[in-house]
Order: sequence, then structure tokens, then C-alpha cells
Amino acid sequence: MNASANPPPDQDQGITGLVSYAMPRSCLMSGHFSQLLQRREQTPGIELDVTIQSSLDVLDSVRDGRVDFGFVTQFVPSPSLTYIPFCCEEYILAARSFPAGFGIDEASIGKTSFIGYPGCDNYAHLWLQAALGQGTGLEYGNLRKTGECNSIDAAILMVRGGLGISFFPRHTIMGELESRAVTELPLEKPVTNQIYIVYDNQRELAPHVMLIIQWFRDMEP
Repeated sequence: MNASANPPPDQDQGITGLVSYAMPRSCLMSGHFSQLLQRREQTPGIELDVTIQSSLDVLDSVRDGRVDFGFVTQFVPSPSLTYIPFCCEEYILAARSFPAGFGIDEASIGKTSFIGYPGCDNYAHLWLQAALGQGTGLEYGNLRKTGECNSIDAAILMVRGGLGISFFPRHTIMGELESRAVTELPLEKPVTNQIYIVYDNQRELAPHVMLIIQWFRDMEP
């Protein structure tokens, strides 16, 4: 996930108000959030209230009006929701090391200790479907879970410690890959997924909320 924002126009500096949005932890770990903070420094009247949730919980928060908008990794059709394509994530299967003979097949993946965490079910589904084919019987629900944690950060530490394998957005574990603390199971083609900005089209968004959404849309995907 790459991010690059243009300098904020002068007319933005007088806009004020609270903007609330929700996103999965993986989205917070991308470069887009730091770009937003840089732009916000030039518009001190804007306050940010950021909630970290799974994609499905983000959708509930948007529908219930608890946040102005959100970021999601899953497209769930609804006439009351507007989805704006934002960027793409790439998903990988990572381990401290894979044993000799480990293959891209149900037997190798299904019998290996697996670390679960919120949001990983979607990453696993997309990766397994791409790597093993649409007819695979292997899904997140029948992986051999030997560890479960409530955050992607803890899952990365558990995988780094050799407790199991797991699926991650590449950008969230890039440091560990570059330092060779973990390795990935290579595929012929990358497994990517569209990330969306989502808001309730039954509610009128305030100008300062629309400004923040536009700032995100100005960033390079």
C-alpha cells in the first residue's frame, strides 16, 4: 500500500469539526494514515476520532451512525451504503520458516499450526481460493489453530516466535520480511484485494467530513 498526498489548499485551513471514522488495524498500519496526519497539521480545526474494528464491525458502525465513514476490506452490498474504491492490499502466508517439503496444497497448509486473529478469516479465504482453487475444501474455519489473539500485532509476534503460520497483508509484516525474521510462501501471482471507503448515503455528510474523504481519495493507491 503506497501513499502520497498533495499539499492542502489554503482554503482548507479554516475548516473545523470532528471527523470520526473506523478501520481495521491493517489499514492503520499503511502509509495513508501518516499522510493524513501531515495534512491535518495544516488544518488544526479538524479533530480526528479513529476507531479500530474489523471490517464487518466497521459496516455496523457506519450503518448505526457511530462513525462518519469507514474503511473495509470486504464489499457487502447494501442500498444504503456507498463504496468508494481506495487502494489494494496484497495478502501472503507467512511463517518464521516453512519445513522442508512444505507445498502449496491442502495437506501442507491444513496440518500446520495456525495463528488466528480478527480479520484473518477474510485474508485466509482470499489467499486459499487463489492458491488452491475455488473448489478447495480448506477454509479458515477448518485450519488447525493452535493460537488465537485479538490483534494483528500479537499475531505477527506469535508467527515471528515460531508458534505457527498465518495470513497477513504484506505491508503489515514488511519489516519482518526485510529483516528475515519471517518468510513467505511464494505464489506465482500476488493475491490482492480492493479496499473501500464506505459511508451511509442516507445521511448527509458535513463539509469537514467530505474534506477528509477527499484527502484520502487524493492519495495515490
